[in-house]
Amino acid sequence: MNKEKPEPPKQALTRCELMLHLVKNLDLAGVSTGKAAEFAVSAVTHTAAPVRKFGEKLTLCLHSRDPARVRRAVTTAAEGGGGEGATRNRNVALRKLLEEFDRRDAKMNGGGGGSGGER
Repeated sequence: MNKEKPEPPKQALTRCELMLHLVKNLDLAGVSTGKAAEFAVSAVTHTAAPVRKFGEKLTLCLHSRDPARVRRAVTTAAEGGGGEGATRNRNVALRKLLEEFDRRDAKMNGGGGGSGGER
């Protein structure tokens, strides 16, 4: 997705659907998990709410495949900006994902505590 000028929502949703298909049905088919995670994070930070929602779904799907790499991509994006309005909203969405990662990681590790200082 284009960082300078947001993609039209319909086009962005189509690309997200295609990526989710690649992840779920074709085992990423030539796309690295890191690149797929970067794509998913860009969807989470899109201006259109339906695209952001789909980006969250895609990010969580990728997290189940490679938690460390996806967490790194989300953490990098969350730390990437400080400022006003859209940046604050973006950081809220990314922080929400990191909290969900912590919950999932805690569940995988026997339900206790969380994943500590990985952020």
